[in-house]
Parts: sequence; C-alpha cells; structure tokens
Amino acid sequence: MKIRVIFLIFFSLFFFSCNHKYKGENKTNSTVLKKTETYFNTLAWTDSETILSESLPEPFKIEKLQPDTVAFYSDTAFTDSIFPITDELGILDYSAIDASLLSFFNNLKTKIKGQNIDESLCVKEKVFLPFLINFRLKPLTNINLIYYSRPEYKANKKAVAKFKCKMNQDESTSFVLLEITAIYIEDKWLIDSFDVIGVKNGESSK
Repeated sequence: MKIRVIFLIFFSLFFFSCNHKYKGENKTNSTVLKKTETYFNTLAWTDSETILSESLPEPFKIEKLQPDTVAFYSDTAFTDSIFPITDELGILDYSAIDASLLSFFNNLKTKIKGQNIDESLCVKEKVFLPFLINFRLKPLTNINLIYYSRPEYKANKKAVAKFKCKMNQDESTSFVLLEITAIYIEDKWLIDSFDVIGVKNGESSK
C-alpha cells in the first residue's frame, strides 16, 4: 500500500513538472514568432519587376589583328565593360590586376620583341634562366605585335600569363605562344619560369 502511494505521488510531481516546462517553452516560442512577424512587417517590400539588373560585360573578338589598325590591348586601360578576346588568350581584361605586375609584363613585351632578357629580370637562384630564355627567343624574328592574357594569381606570390607573339614572314603571319610565371620577391616582380607552349605558321596576312 505504501509503495502504491509513493508511486502516485512521484507520478503526480513528474506530470506537473513536464506540463509546466511545456507551457514555458510554448510561451517562449510564441514570443519569438511574434517578434519575427513584427520585424518583417516593418520592411518595405517590392516586386521583382522593379529591380534593375546590370548586364554582364560582353567580349568582342579580334579578327585578323594588325598593328596599324588595332591598339596594343595590353597597354590599354579600358573604362567600359567591353573587352577584346582571342582564341589563345581569352578575354583581355586587366581590371583589378596589380599595376606593378602589368608594368612588369609590359616591360617584358619590349624585351621579348628585342629578343633580349636581362639577368636582372630573372630570379637569382636560377642563373641559367636568362640564357635559356634568350636562346628560345633567338628564332623569333620580325615580331610586330605582342599581347598577353589576363594574369592568373597563384600560390607563393606568383602570377602566370600567356604571351602571344605575332610575326610577319613572306606575306604570311605566324605566332608563338609563351607562358611566363612571375614571382614577387623583395618588392619587385621577377621571371620564375619561361616556356614555349605553342607555335602556328602560315596564316595569310592578306
């Protein structure tokens, strides 16, 4: 008999405790929902038709690029949202690229055209690099136009760009595609690697 009384008392206390806790949680949830509803009711809503969206930049393709008719795109600061594009280099958009890196690549264009890369432009650890580069540049005669792709930033303060060198030979146009990796060391950019990755001959210049 005593055990039955104790069990009834324990069950009553447990039921009262659970019921009280449920009411408290229900009251809290109701308060949160009410605050959320009040907040969103104070916002000014609009139809999607009234929201203006800007169009994305539209590239245009360079057809039969000639130095006497088209500017050197890598030296041009475009202020509009339209950029040139080539099959080998993609969109020539240099926006948001470090000015010092662009200046370094523009200087390399002049050096490549002159077929001479100074040792001071290469990392000191790779003493063979300027000799190798100049050896590979030696066959690239009659370069009349050089432009490069949008640099891609890599790890360890490196940036990679492809250089397209166009040459006129016997009424035909050829080009060589280079890939140059630059590295930022001691507050300046230097050549870390240089590769010839493509050659195309025999395009008619007429």
